[in-house]
Amino acid sequence: MKSILKMALVIAPLATSALAQQFFDGTFLDSQWAASKILDTTPSADALFSGLRGSGGLPGDCRAIAHNWQATPSGVSIIIGHTKTNLVHNPATLGSLDSLYFAFDARCDTAEHVNAVAFGPVLFQGSKRFTVAGVTAIAAGPWVHFGGLVQRADWNQIGGNDKPDFTAGADPVFLGFFSGNGGSGTNARLSSSGRVDNFVVGYARSCPADLNGDGLVEDADFSLFVGAYNILDCADPTMPSSCAADFNFDRVVDDTDFIVFVGAYNELLCP
Repeated sequence: MKSILKMALVIAPLATSALAQQFFDGTFLDSQWAASKILDTTPSADALFSGLRGSGGLPGDCRAIAHNWQATPSGVSIIIGHTKTNLVHNPATLGSLDSLYFAFDARCDTAEHVNAVAFGPVLFQGSKRFTVAGVTAIAAGPWVHFGGLVQRADWNQIGGNDKPDFTAGADPVFLGFFSGNGGSGTNARLSSSGRVDNFVVGYARSCPADLNGDGLVEDADFSLFVGAYNILDCADPTMPSSCAADFNFDRVVDDTDFIVFVGAYNELLCP
């Protein structure tokens, strides 16, 4: 029930936010996703992998992943990066970031010997690859959920010690999730499979209520907010694709977001 903004506000016009904040994917078209190996410590570095649109999601479509690799008694690791090719943040044109919000659901269908698949956020910037510790899905177990804000300091570079550069003018960042496996105590070729669904990325900016990106939170931003508030559901096809007014990333624009907006509106100037 919308208790703070009265329904009389439905007359406010709906426009599209100039600054994209949130993206959701529950269909996983193969044309919009790519998979690449970002770590392979197997003896011949010959781990195999796939990532394709599949069924049996939570609900509907999902991204189905599969791994095949050589385990050794001393242990190995493989990490596969799955990036959404049209999900790019370019700081040179969109400005700096404070942090990123990631959420997704994951499931492990099969996993010989290791009995699980690991999943977590992944970020590509230039030639560098970064991951954040995520969740472990147990073979044939229930879906598991990952969700939370990821700060710059949380990212770990594969093969290095750098952090992503989120400052204005930095190289574009490509976002997605990783799937990973290890294996020790055996000398065998292993395989695993799993699924990911309901993938969400949100850009947490220093002044999120500035919906038109002019450095102020004023009446123009209020009109944008009211339009989104009256739609409510970020999944509604009439909602602007970024759902930028969902400040807490819960996939609805409601009273909680309005409280955030009011605080920023009263300050007027972005920090």
